[in-house]
Amino acid sequence: MTTVAVQRQAQRRRSPLVGYLLRRAGTSLLLLVGVTIVTFALTNLVPGDPVSAALGEGASQNPATREAFIKANGLDQPLFVQYFIYMGNLLRGDLGTSLVTGRPVTSDLATAVPRPSRSRSARSSSASRSASCSARSPPTAEGSSQTR
Repeated sequence: MTTVAVQRQAQRRRSPLVGYLLRRAGTSLLLLVGVTIVTFALTNLVPGDPVSAALGEGASQNPATREAFIKANGLDQPLFVQYFIYMGNLLRGDLGTSLVTGRPVTSDLATAVPRPSRSRSARSSSASRSASCSARSPPTAEGSSQTR
């Protein structure tokens, strides 16, 4: 082979790291799709009526209310259509409405998951800076070494 052909072949080859990262990203994507399929299937295989669970026994007895709920939530669609609606909502960050609180699930999660306070992170970073500065401090004027 000529040197030009060897150079072209080397340019076409990906770095091993890029190949590894692409494989990991593909595996992660397949895993996430698998988890959503299992989650969706389990929520649809659970015994019981989702309309009665959401509306309660009294409201679910009214046929007009029941039909309106089914239509509004897409429960009249085939399961594969419901799955793609579910995936579209997940990709947009819409996790639905909580049956317990009636609020969006994302807002319930935001209040349940604690956020680190700004002052705590500022304290830890200033403490680490002062510790690293003291470790590199020069010997004292008397020439004695510092005790730790």
